[in-house]
Formats: sequence, structure tokens, C-alpha cells
Amino acid sequence: MLLTRSNLFPLDTCHTAIVDLKKLYKNWKGVKRSYRLFTMKNMEQLKSIQLADNVNLYIIPCDIYKTTSISIFIPCELNDNYTYHALFPQVLKRGTVLHPDQRSIEMLMQELYGANFGTSVKKYGNKQILSFSMDIADSQYIQSHENLFSYAVNFLHELMFEPVTENGLFRHEYVLQEAFNLKQQIMSIINNKFEYSIDENGVRLIK
Repeated sequence: MLLTRSNLFPLDTCHTAIVDLKKLYKNWKGVKRSYRLFTMKNMEQLKSIQLADNVNLYIIPCDIYKTTSISIFIPCELNDNYTYHALFPQVLKRGTVLHPDQRSIEMLMQELYGANFGTSVKKYGNKQILSFSMDIADSQYIQSHENLFSYAVNFLHELMFEPVTENGLFRHEYVLQEAFNLKQQIMSIINNKFEYSIDENGVRLIK
């Protein structure tokens, strides 16, 4: 099977888009106790908005963070494409049409006041959860009138829907590198007895 966006990205199973304001100020004292109190208080203020069928937006407001976190979660059925699902986000994060390599992406992150982004894949029950996330500085802490939130959302859209390609396919070099990295990551689980014992009865990402 060719590794292309059209046969991998499960738009029909895209259930949830989440705006999740959950990154606590690093040096804040009493983090555990205060975070519990904060969670109970702010979860009561959680706002849920249905954007489309099976697409929901969740907003958790708070006034103690110095960053805003945006997270998008896409559940996929755990089927024969599980290896491709695991590889897919890692290839996407390597570059976009406007930012085709890591250097240009890093320059963009610096322009956005040290923003950072990431991708991951987790297994929950009979589903794989693909996630795309980005952290940006809260506008009240920077001396700028720029809408960083808008820039962040646009970049995540670009990351997911406008990847860098060659002849209509993902860049071959990126696919090979990320496939190797994924295989190394899975092999390393054997040395982590806790993770290995949990995953032992589950589905492997690579045969």
C-alpha cells in the first residue's frame, strides 16, 4: 500500500477537535494540590460546541496559565492499517508546503514567541488516537497585537492538510527515516518492562 494522505487520513472517523488549556506554569508552587482544586473548578466551566457531525470543540478556560494549548484528537479503528496510522503523524510533522523542512518550522516557532508543537499516537481499547497539538504564549503576556491563536490554528491545519509531497506522495526520505525511528522505538519497549507487560497482549505497531 502506498503511503499517501488520501488512503491514510481517516477523515470519516474524525470525532473530536479539542482546544485544551492545560499547561500549568512550570515553577508554580503547590502544583499537585492546587491543580486538583483548579481542575474541579474549571471543569465545571468546560464548554462543548458541536462543529459538525462527530466533530466537537471543547474549551476549558482558566486564568493561571501562561500558555494556551490546542490539541486535536482523531480516533481511528484498530485495523490492518495500524502501522500506517502510527507512522502517519510522524511523517506529517516533518514539513508542509509552506514550511518544507525542520529549519523553516523552527524559524516559524521562534517567530511565534517560542511556540512548540507535537504529534503522537496512542492506543485506547480498540482504537488508535492520533493527536496534533501546539502550545503558544498567552496574548496577555506578550507585547504584541498579533493573534497567535489564529497563527497556531492555521499552522495545525497546514500540518494536517498541506504536507510537503513529491509527485503526489509523501517525501520518500521522510517516510524512510520515520519508519526507522518508529521501529527503533518499538524495539526499545522490550527494555521497558512496564510498557512491555502492558503491550504484550495488545496489537503491535510493526510486525
